[in-house]
Amino acid sequence: MQYRKATHHDTPALVALWQQVFGDDVGLITNCLQLFAGQGNVYVAQNSQGVCAQLLAVPCNIKECKGFYLYALATNPAVQGQGVMSALMQYAETQFTQSDAQFCALIPANPPLFAFYAKRGYTQQTRLCHFRVYNNELAASPIKPTVGQISPQMFAALRNKHIPAPFMAFDAQRYAMVLDDIEAQGGGTVYCNNGYALFLPTQNDVLIPEIFADDELGMAALLRAVFKQTKAQSLQVTAAPQQAFAAPLGPGGQQPFAMLKPLQGWVPAQNLYIRMALEEFT
Repeated sequence: MQYRKATHHDTPALVALWQQVFGDDVGLITNCLQLFAGQGNVYVAQNSQGVCAQLLAVPCNIKECKGFYLYALATNPAVQGQGVMSALMQYAETQFTQSDAQFCALIPANPPLFAFYAKRGYTQQTRLCHFRVYNNELAASPIKPTVGQISPQMFAALRNKHIPAPFMAFDAQRYAMVLDDIEAQGGGTVYCNNGYALFLPTQNDVLIPEIFADDELGMAALLRAVFKQTKAQSLQVTAAPQQAFAAPLGPGGQQPFAMLKPLQGWVPAQNLYIRMALEEFT
């Protein structure tokens, strides 16, 4: 088994493996390979049959600490259970360390994978709160947020201003992909001096995948603006634990979401927040 960085010659095999495991369209896959990860940031395992595993290593940072977000980890079902992904992750992490990266992070796709990654050193978990908010539950607020599309630079500025804890951040190019993904699905942004929120209508619901407000009045104003924009009767909100003052926690309360592995040096991981990493929103 050979472990290496992918080249442009691997693109057809990567697209085929991605579609086999995740089922996404070619356009999204190509954008993720070329833009979200970028040249030199895709790692593969190859056997005599060709590419059989992949991982994308997306450059990111937590404050001044440089790291990589591992995305779209996939193994051909024919070689699953043979330690291929574990070895590929170890190979990539060695490359990260040599480039002075201090951490890597990932978002497990399902609950059993938390144990899989914990055995491989990803022991620092981040958590999110999930709750439902109804329009008639919100307090009145004099704040009038703006509803509309925002630039990646403005999104970065809003996050830097309103997220109180350390968080995983990307550059403008990668934030653009995140915002484009939300807007392509009919979503948008509401913002004011007191905070911001992203909203995403789905077939049967309206999701708030990220919201940060400086106080309860700001939170109420942001949610009211989403209600007005979407005509929804309720919103499914995902928030950092520090933002749980928005409403009583519903069933499930706080749940594990992402995992961090320090590689070298000190990483500010206390109350760490990870979100908006081109993950699936639920």
